[in-house]
Amino acid sequence: MSATTSFAKRVGLPSLALTVIYWALFVAPGSGSGVGTSEPQLEQLRLLRADSESLIHARKFEQALEPALQLTAAEPGNHAYLRNLAQIYNGLGRFAEEARTWELFEESAPVPIEACPQIGIAYLKQTRVEDAFHALEHCYELDKDNADSIFYLALTWERKGNPARAAELYRQGLVIAPDYVDLRVGLARTDLHLGKSKEARQAAEQVLVREPSNIDALLVAGLASWHAGDPQTARDYLEKGARLAPGDSDFSTALQSMANGAKP
Repeated sequence: MSATTSFAKRVGLPSLALTVIYWALFVAPGSGSGVGTSEPQLEQLRLLRADSESLIHARKFEQALEPALQLTAAEPGNHAYLRNLAQIYNGLGRFAEEARTWELFEESAPVPIEACPQIGIAYLKQTRVEDAFHALEHCYELDKDNADSIFYLALTWERKGNPARAAELYRQGLVIAPDYVDLRVGLARTDLHLGKSKEARQAAEQVLVREPSNIDALLVAGLASWHAGDPQTARDYLEKGARLAPGDSDFSTALQSMANGAKP
């Protein structure tokens, strides 16, 4: 199954509004490399920044791009401007440029971990798994208690074909953040890959108690039930998932295989 299809919509990046407020409060305009900038130039930068951030907040990323580029051209080392530019590239789906901008942010920011886990996600969205892995490992080393970094590093281990290592990280993340749904779904998914059908079903059902329409949990619960020799329960989960996500071929493929008498 596609590991990033449905949960990516639920796992958000840090709040855009909070980002704008944070930088407005704590980072003065012109605080990058603009030493000696005249007052009229500073005022122009203030206006450009206000315009760009207002457009970002309104999710008008195409319009926000030009003033953001002007700002970073004026002050290439200003991490506040780089952060906004990375968010714009994310909104535009230009993930290669987003990743490069987060790299520049890491080089100039006083708190480089604020690029995490966005930099790794940008690589994952390009299917650059090795680059994502190195970026997310670095994020993990910066803060081993960051549940988001743990989640995405575990996911990358899955993508690299090592569910055992991924499962270790998912468990570690759940100790830190026991209510983090996608960590629990990830653990269920890796348990299924490791042949632990009973554990996978239990973990998925724990999620479904709280979120009955969780697509990823329904798929894992269905497949785990099938592997555990409970085809009726498996169909119930898979049919519900197919109704909720008619475009997700994982459900229809599993149901068709069951109808054809295939072995799990």
